[in-house]
Amino acid sequence: MVITHPRDRDLENDLSEQLRFLVSSATAFDGGELPESKRIAVAIRVLVHDTNNSHSLLAQLGIKTSLTWADSAPVIDRDPNIVGRSPGLTAIGIGSDGIIFVARMSDQIEQSVSTRYVSFDDWWHGAVLLDANGAEFSRKDLVLALANKDGGAHIDRLNENTYALVHSNSTGFTRFGGDNAAGEPIPTPIYASVRTIAEELLLTLRRSGRDVPCSTVTPPPGIIDGFLAGDIVDPPPVFDKSRTGVSSSIFKFDTLPGVTFTATRAKEGQSDDGVKHTFPAGWLDIVGVLDATGEIVHGSGVAGPTEESAPPPGAAVDPSTPTATQFIFDNFPQATFSAKRSVERRETAGPFGLHVQEAGWVDLFVTLSGSTWPIGGFAGPGGS
Repeated sequence: MVITHPRDRDLENDLSEQLRFLVSSATAFDGGELPESKRIAVAIRVLVHDTNNSHSLLAQLGIKTSLTWADSAPVIDRDPNIVGRSPGLTAIGIGSDGIIFVARMSDQIEQSVSTRYVSFDDWWHGAVLLDANGAEFSRKDLVLALANKDGGAHIDRLNENTYALVHSNSTGFTRFGGDNAAGEPIPTPIYASVRTIAEELLLTLRRSGRDVPCSTVTPPPGIIDGFLAGDIVDPPPVFDKSRTGVSSSIFKFDTLPGVTFTATRAKEGQSDDGVKHTFPAGWLDIVGVLDATGEIVHGSGVAGPTEESAPPPGAAVDPSTPTATQFIFDNFPQATFSAKRSVERRETAGPFGLHVQEAGWVDLFVTLSGSTWPIGGFAGPGGS
């Protein structure tokens, strides 16, 4: 008997499943099971890595390149006179065996002024770690080393630079104490780095308005984090509203009459230096201002659609869905944007348990080429 399988998949269900895998392995890693970083790497690979023969899940959902990715890595200072290097995507803390590299959690990443939000290509391919030998590693290098070479999905020989990172303390960090006067290498940062990459990915999806599981781990006390204290970092990116091709639109809510929102859209992408600080084409910058005083009460941004955008599989909604307000942009007249504000606190059962949105939450939609779909949301000011 031949069993046939449908070609079409429920990609949203697949995403929920992969995120469960990711968080399950992350929880085990946080409990001391360092080898779980290899399973974390496999889940990240499934979600974001494309090859000529395989397509990542986020690419199949049509959202990978429209998201702005949380980047917590300090800017690498390549001055050869620097003795101590930043551990890149990790902090340094105290573990059961002494000083260790520690992953960053979503709250740390989101609350840090050093965090950038960049394009996927910059996030995946940009250098995030520089070792004492001068070798640089990207997130792609770290994830694929664990997934493809070091036992995540395959066993193979690591290249020279990655072998030195994993086994030969090429980062050059040493810990002292007890009877060990000469010091000993701090174990490799690659495992904690991949754990941080998972948190960046989860934060990126959460900021897009998706229901995403989050870590409940509290970072141990005494952490020294280079990206918070010791590294030279660029200032936060600034969206330039004066550039050619940028258009603005104003909207209000009947349930919040004293606040005016201004949405500004970039037709073309923006970047401060060509690599970091990217605002992709279609970026929406949203600011809420109190009419009476001019005080800014809200500021956020979201990766919006472009002329080539289509609804992600399973994400389209009924175009007649009631919305509180609509607005359009001069630089994108073929699309109509909608914003719907929730007056009350919302609790919905999602794939990862109860999903809570406080009063004032705003959902954003776009109608384009006859289809309407959600493009994200933000926690707007409460009140009425």
